[in-house]
Amino acid sequence: MSLLKIEDLYASIGDEKILNGLSLEINAGETHAIMGPNGSGKSTLSYVLSGREDYDVSKGSVLLDSKEILDIEADERSRLGLFLAFQYPIELPGVTGMTFLRTIINSSRVAKNLPELEGIELVKLIREKAAELEISQDMLKRFVNVGFSGGEKKTF
Repeated sequence: MSLLKIEDLYASIGDEKILNGLSLEINAGETHAIMGPNGSGKSTLSYVLSGREDYDVSKGSVLLDSKEILDIEADERSRLGLFLAFQYPIELPGVTGMTFLRTIINSSRVAKNLPELEGIELVKLIREKAAELEISQDMLKRFVNVGFSGGEKKTF
């Protein structure tokens, strides 16, 4: 089953047609790179997928975990796990990595109608996921992106 399935997607901004019948299927665990020259539609695709309102989708479907997402708002898409990340992430002074990840995990769980995690159960999950992603315990204690190297920002 596809994690993300795009079928016959047509999108434009204003009078400019940009995506013309794009189809793409990405399965869980796969990594894909969207490449092309300037003006080929890479940014448009990312904006359409994330729900940016100034783009018009005239045809096609986008399924995320078998759920059509073109008819839901951007904030709900993000709760389902589909969002744009900054190329140069901002610093979040006062927000530790642990607090940041706790908020992400519990927001995602609420969106999936699951109960929020608390206490030891939550801390254990965060530490397990951090280890999988090679995020050090030290990074979890630091303020998000404050004083991080370029590599640490990409990791976190």
